[in-house]
Amino acid sequence: MNDALDDLEPLIDKMSGQQYIDRMNGKIDDLVKKLKHNDGGLSDNGSGGDPVTFDGYGYGSTNYLKEELQELIATDPGSFKQGIDALSTAALRLGCDNLWDKTVEAKGFDTIPGHHVADYIQSALKKVGGDGTPDDPGWTGESANAFKTNFAPFYIGKGQAVQEQRFMLNSLQLTLEAHQAVYIRTRADAESLVDTALKAAGDWDGACASPDGSAKLFLTVIAAVATVASTAATAGADAPIALPLLAASASQAAGIVGAVPVEKPTPFNLTTDDAWDCYFSILDAIKKIDGDKTTRKNTVKEALGKLAGKITESGIRKKIVGPFVADAKGNVPIDYDGQGNSHIDKQFEDDFKPPTN
Repeated sequence: MNDALDDLEPLIDKMSGQQYIDRMNGKIDDLVKKLKHNDGGLSDNGSGGDPVTFDGYGYGSTNYLKEELQELIATDPGSFKQGIDALSTAALRLGCDNLWDKTVEAKGFDTIPGHHVADYIQSALKKVGGDGTPDDPGWTGESANAFKTNFAPFYIGKGQAVQEQRFMLNSLQLTLEAHQAVYIRTRADAESLVDTALKAAGDWDGACASPDGSAKLFLTVIAAVATVASTAATAGADAPIALPLLAASASQAAGIVGAVPVEKPTPFNLTTDDAWDCYFSILDAIKKIDGDKTTRKNTVKEALGKLAGKITESGIRKKIVGPFVADAKGNVPIDYDGQGNSHIDKQFEDDFKPPTN
């Protein structure tokens, strides 16, 4: 690790799933054994006679250290995959004339649908337009004009609502990816911490000090998703409603999580003079990583809150939702007969004649 963030993509699989937990538990067990071997004051339950306790454990409890490390890595970044994939798929199925988002989609045969919402609306316009013959005069009247001039343009052509909807979905996806990144970085930092401590423990001979008394590692959680919240405030009522989360600076593959962060990874000096000092230094590092995780989670939460706030503004909500379709009484213009059958309210039929083909 150096003073720049490693690419996130290779870390996702490495830091997810049971194989990560098994790998870390093995390393933690090895570390605990070495700490206890090199200092008899460190034991499973700690010093029984010492009044200072850690959550019920005695001072110097290696079981406490083990639980703190396991708690730090408890959330699996892989658990975000289903939500991220669902948002990406929904955005792709919407489609739109101008694809503003160029940062998040994993394009492939399974994610690109054959038809978009715009395709269906365009097909509907063609059908209701008829072919101009007596048998197929097309749909006319106020309802037809409303459909063609007030409804269809929200889904095809310039200013379409589907474009705003897609951008909103992509922004939600980016926010979820940012949240996932926090947990990936947390697990990567936790493993780096354990690896560094294990290496230092290998330098000890009994309780002798390691050569320089410290070992440096770089903690990356604080450097992840540093600018996600600040971009939320830039979307005004006349701008695209969804958050342009790093879209200008992020590559197509990386998205928000791979963008160059505002902050660099934080150096942390792990004290390695002896097993006792190393034990408490590890606890300090855990506290630092956990604090950075909380800070970045709050950053993502703030961005999501600002996005939600934008959506609740009436003008922006109208851009997302599109036209409001109702009958003269303000009700949905579809009547149901109680048998599962439905038809369009008479007020919306005008002189409509269905196409013959």
